[in-house]
Amino acid sequence: MFAIICRRRLRLPTKVSVLVSPQVLAPHNAVFIKLFSSKISSSDVNGDDSKQSFTISYLINSCGLSSEDAFSVSKKVTIKSPENPDSVLELLRNYGFTNADIHRLVTRLPNVLFSCPKKTLLPKLEFFRSMGVSLDVLARNLSTFPKMITRSLENYLIPSYDHLKGFFKYDKRAVSVFKRAPVAFAHGWQRGIWSNIAILRERGIPESSDISLMYINHRFW
Repeated sequence: MFAIICRRRLRLPTKVSVLVSPQVLAPHNAVFIKLFSSKISSSDVNGDDSKQSFTISYLINSCGLSSEDAFSVSKKVTIKSPENPDSVLELLRNYGFTNADIHRLVTRLPNVLFSCPKKTLLPKLEFFRSMGVSLDVLARNLSTFPKMITRSLENYLIPSYDHLKGFFKYDKRAVSVFKRAPVAFAHGWQRGIWSNIAILRERGIPESSDISLMYINHRFW
């Protein structure tokens, strides 16, 4: 009687013909799983799934993302052709971006792969280099605070740098702000700085002292 019950409990549906390991069921293999679904149509295989599969493959092989990160990023962007992303990655590597920098940048700002290398990225990279920023600092800060890449060069980055130079009365200190507090360029140094200065003024701290404080303490920004 026990044997009969066991046979009944272990009886599988007639449509099941393969065994799937837990690794295959991982979220980042969702595209792979869907391709083997009995309900999938040929149009689905040639459509969205193939695009997502290519996107994931590109992010892993060209950008160094893990399968989990690639799957997550593929929900935000779709890479239809490697031509522009390849040009972006080549430019970034020419400006000192390591594999780790590219991984961090693409994970945080995947749309960077669709930027125009010559018209959008190159002028901004050249601007920061003209400030005297080294390649390693440039790559580290832009990948950590990628919002700087989305800022307008003429309307935001250059005016911010000019304001900082005027505030510190010394170009190298303005450059040091980028090195030590890149958030000032990423999120807007004007946004909170004047309220902080007002607080210092209320407490009787002279201008020369608050400028030094702002320069030394990057958290001021």
